[in-house]
Amino acid sequence: MIKNAADTITDLTLELGGKSPVVIYPDANLENAVDVTLNALVFNTGECCAAGTRLLIHEDIHDEFLDTFVAEIEDLTIGDPLLEATDLGPKVTQTELERTMRYIRWAREADAAILAGGEKPEDTALSNGYFVSPTVIGDLDHGSRPAQEEIFGPVETVFTWSSYDEMIELANEVEFGLAAGIITNDINQAYKTAKDIEAGNIWVNTYNEFPAGQPFGGYKKSGSGRETALETLEEYTQTKCINISLESVIHD
Repeated sequence: MIKNAADTITDLTLELGGKSPVVIYPDANLENAVDVTLNALVFNTGECCAAGTRLLIHEDIHDEFLDTFVAEIEDLTIGDPLLEATDLGPKVTQTELERTMRYIRWAREADAAILAGGEKPEDTALSNGYFVSPTVIGDLDHGSRPAQEEIFGPVETVFTWSSYDEMIELANEVEFGLAAGIITNDINQAYKTAKDIEAGNIWVNTYNEFPAGQPFGGYKKSGSGRETALETLEEYTQTKCINISLESVIHD
């Protein structure tokens, strides 16, 4: 799209992919943190450019949070997206299903730990559809492809941190910068973290909320410009400057 626009010097905004982190601080409310993180991952079956697919958990809360998170993941209902009881529907195509399974296979080949999911659902009624169980992966090198590339499916990669600088480095150590989530009860801590994470949209103690008029767009390879807001109009507005010499003005 950029190449096509370049031929005619056409203005454009781009909202591209993401590999968004969700940061869990040790003071986070456990129940809320799990709910927010689930929403960040499985919204639209993970086919969401802003999906929170890199989970950065502080070591003090890591085990307790992860045990609860995995239990909630395994309790989700996969099936007909038109049924109210369904939590996850199918992937959009066979191609996207195969793409998601390929990243999970690469994680297995790298000796990562599959903490939940990792396969198609066992229910025979779903076997012919484009369904994949929501997956949680631990013990994965952060530089690996499943941790670095957008999978566009319900696959969560989990990492532990102890120091603030370590966490910020992990959060920013990808080519994308579309969104991020921060879960903490300390608003000053949240604000500092939001400033240091390289992402265009930051949610604190919530995720995937898009109020009308909120600018949407990212840093780095997540695009350029902002969409769905006043800033969008400004991207396509030409400013004209008229400079007049007062000495040349003719007065009647």
